[in-house]
Order: sequence, then C-alpha cells, then structure tokens
Amino acid sequence: MRTFLLAVLAVTAFGCAHGNNSGGSAEPSGKPRPEVLAKLKGIAPHSPESGVVVLYRNTVFGGMFGPMAFNGTLWVDDQAAGDVSDDKYNVLELPAGRHSLRVLGTAPGIVVPLQATTVVNVAGGQTAWLEVHTVQEFSNVTLKFVPGGSPESVAVDCTEGFVLDLSKPLSAAPAPAATRM
Repeated sequence: MRTFLLAVLAVTAFGCAHGNNSGGSAEPSGKPRPEVLAKLKGIAPHSPESGVVVLYRNTVFGGMFGPMAFNGTLWVDDQAAGDVSDDKYNVLELPAGRHSLRVLGTAPGIVVPLQATTVVNVAGGQTAWLEVHTVQEFSNVTLKFVPGGSPESVAVDCTEGFVLDLSKPLSAAPAPAATRM
C-alpha cells in the first residue's frame, strides 16, 4: 500500500512539474461574458501616435494547490501606474515606442516579494495583450509576463481594473502667482 501511495505521489508531482513546458498559460475554460467581450473588442488607441497595452491577470488556472492569488503594483517607465489584481484587466495607452513595465507584489504564504520586468515596443495604432502569470513549483513561485492572449480568453473571468492614458504629457502645473513683499 505504501509503495502504491508513493507511486501516485510521484506521478502527480511529475505531472504538475511538467504539465506546461511552453511557458505560456492555458486558455481559461468557459464562455466569454458578452458585455465584457464587447468592451474588450472596443479597446483602441485614441491616435496613431499611441498604442494600447492590455495587461491582465487570469486566475482560472493554477498549480496543484489551485490558483495563486496575487496583488501588486504596476510601474511604467519607473513610475507607479496602478494596482494589478487577480481577474482584472488594465488598459494602458502609451506613446509609440519602447517602454519598461514592472510588476512588484505579494502572494499569500510567499515571504519574498514577487516581481517581473519586461520591455515592450508599443506600436502606434495597435493594441497588444500581456498577461501577468505566476509559475508555481513545489518550493518556488515566479512571476512573469506572457505576451499574447485574446479578448475572448480575458472576458471569461476578468473585469475592468484601471484605464490610464499616458500617451499625452501631463500639463505643466501653473506657475505660482508673484507676490509682493
């Protein structure tokens, strides 16, 4: 009996450790919600000089012990932009060109903060999809960006997080009024 239990445990461990060698994520199961799908398909940049990055976090899938809960902060070009949460998508409109994205956050039971950094080349007039994905192993959890995805896969379980237009420079603060002494 003991040998049988050890064999089952070994097969389970091997399957979890080697279940998805592509580094990508599995498609969530279920049907996309029509109202969310319509909103996602309508996402587009406001001008040809900017592009959109849809950053999302699906937790439909996870490791052997279920999905990994995660909460973090998104930094765009070394500026805090907003919170990244489970089952949310965030819409970032950025000037066309090269941008750095970094997510830094925590997960329950993980002592060391999780972080991932990537560089994206935003194409003018285009929309790109980028997933924040956790990779769970027996004694290690890592966070990574996975390019790709589709409105259909995001609309199964995600709802809107934040929408941020960074394509226009912030207007300069008004100069203080001169005072007389």
